[in-house]
Amino acid sequence: MAVLPRRWLVARATRGNRTIAWLAVEDGYVRVSFHFAERHRAALAEADGLARAVRDRIAATAVSGRLLSVTFEVREPADLDPVRVVLAVKLTAK
Repeated sequence: MAVLPRRWLVARATRGNRTIAWLAVEDGYVRVSFHFAERHRAALAEADGLARAVRDRIAATAVSGRLLSVTFEVREPADLDPVRVVLAVKLTAK
């Protein structure tokens, strides 16, 4: 019997031709990742509704190549709150 990998890509959320987020299923949770140009770090830091810990994590995240990656683990419905805030920033970012 084949064993499924512990992590695998489930979906790429798009709007038109633009990728908004990446989703992956892990053991017991879903990982949601957003990728921003580094210039959007300030908009993320100023977004209403983000906890101080999330803002600090975004501020401390190193840029990989030219992108700033923001990742969340969604284990319960309350974990979606910061995802919604970052999604709103992503949808308005140009």
